[in-house]
Amino acid sequence: MNLNPQRTISANQAEDNPQGIKILEELQQFANSCTKPWLIAGDFNETISLEERNHDGPDHVPLLISSTTTMEPTKRNKPFRFQAAWMTHRDLDGLVQEHWIPRYPLMPNLNTLASELSKWNKDSFDNLFQRKRRLWDRLKGIQRCLTAGGPRHFQKLEEKLRKELDTTLDQIDTFWF
Repeated sequence: MNLNPQRTISANQAEDNPQGIKILEELQQFANSCTKPWLIAGDFNETISLEERNHDGPDHVPLLISSTTTMEPTKRNKPFRFQAAWMTHRDLDGLVQEHWIPRYPLMPNLNTLASELSKWNKDSFDNLFQRKRRLWDRLKGIQRCLTAGGPRHFQKLEEKLRKELDTTLDQIDTFWF
């Protein structure tokens, strides 16, 4: 589909069949002859090995493509990024339910939710790496006190902080996905 003489946009929905290779060959031929910017999007259903196939159900996610913005990301308008680590927080579902309006236009809903999630990340979820450092420093201090014969109730506090640190480390592992 050519929407603008200065760019080309293609979309593809390939079924899982032998024709997939032919489609890829045709796309390669077009790519070789294309002299303008070209955006191609779609579900090609191409896998190299059986391990790549997802047998647990659909793995499709929506993709919004917009060519109307020319704004370069800066610190003030950087794009919203959902952090997978948020999925481990007990408050996430309630926050989404509170700020998602059914039967409301998609973009205003997404903008509101992104804004609220960003605020929540700063106010409640906290910066994972700062929390890790803070917990680690507190644990070192408690362990020094216990080594010097400090109060026994510090053992319970140490156990609580270790659990918090384990949760935080799990969230950091999830952060990279």
